[in-house]
Amino acid sequence: MVRLIERIWRGEAGFLGRLLELPLAVAELGYRAGLRWDQRRKLARRETLPRPVISVGNLTVGGSGKTPLVQWISQWAEREGLVPCVLSRGYGVTIQSPARVTEGPGDWRFFGDEPTLLAQGLRSGCVYVGRDRAQAGRLALEREPRIDFFILDDGFQHLALARDLDLVLVDAAIGLGNGRLLPRGPLREPPAALDRADAIGLARRAGLSVSSLGPHLPTPDFEIDLEPTAWRPLADEDWLPLETLPRDRPARLLSGIASPSGFEATARAVGLRVHSHSIFRDHHAFTREEAEAERRLAREQGLRLVTTAKDGVRLAEFTTGWTAEEVPIMIELGLKDGVGLEYLKETLKLTWSRADIAPVSRG
Repeated sequence: MVRLIERIWRGEAGFLGRLLELPLAVAELGYRAGLRWDQRRKLARRETLPRPVISVGNLTVGGSGKTPLVQWISQWAEREGLVPCVLSRGYGVTIQSPARVTEGPGDWRFFGDEPTLLAQGLRSGCVYVGRDRAQAGRLALEREPRIDFFILDDGFQHLALARDLDLVLVDAAIGLGNGRLLPRGPLREPPAALDRADAIGLARRAGLSVSSLGPHLPTPDFEIDLEPTAWRPLADEDWLPLETLPRDRPARLLSGIASPSGFEATARAVGLRVHSHSIFRDHHAFTREEAEAERRLAREQGLRLVTTAKDGVRLAEFTTGWTAEEVPIMIELGLKDGVGLEYLKETLKLTWSRADIAPVSRG
């Protein structure tokens, strides 16, 4: 059913798609009404924070490169001598009040896999999660007043918090799909919502073709390329150059992410021979039994388990005691240097300068 819906969103479902058109259109009307109510409610109680807020979001469901962009902004800011704080909702979080993300085994269950992944890549910065992100930001400043600015992760629809810069990413492989709202199409908001964005970015992924962007999408302000940047065994901490990636055995991919086809393209782009792909839903909470089943299958068929950094967060607690040959290897996805990143650097510096924040070397 999920694959059928995706084909409908791309306009490729044929007869079955036409059969579902009417019920999906009715459901879209209900979604649109709920969206308007939710937006009015958020805008009525909109809050500000005493530091610049940079929002990174998208208009469609699924992955569009938001997490790599948030990682890049936060890590580049650290290299510039600034202290970033990421504010995230955290998918499926169990905590009731805002909290700082910690990185112990299994902690992702409290904070979410993406916030935990983001926290792992920071040195001076931090990540806070909470349903009320304005409250999370105030708590962060109370505890860590050295924070220079906030990054609102997946923040385009979070209208309850004011922002100084609104960045919106569009996946080049799907564009805005059929231009319809959920569940009739992939859009969280109508295309006209892009008028709120300060800058629209087109995110291209290695190994995937660029979609026809169609009439719904304005001309992007910048383009970025998502590409594999490094790898490491799940049990290790240091990322290694792709030149040393083991390619001696066929790969069995293991993922629970929004774009499994994108992961397959990435694996092939780094020269892996993809034998099979075990696909789970996005943010899937792996069990020990599932991990052991993948371990046995890979061992019996002479395959190497390969997963994503995000999935590694959810798998790590189950691979203790596995041999070096059994431990999955992870491929990290990052942003390629280019004109798009230079545009972002200048845009970020301008946003900081308006708040009298200047990147400086802090040693």
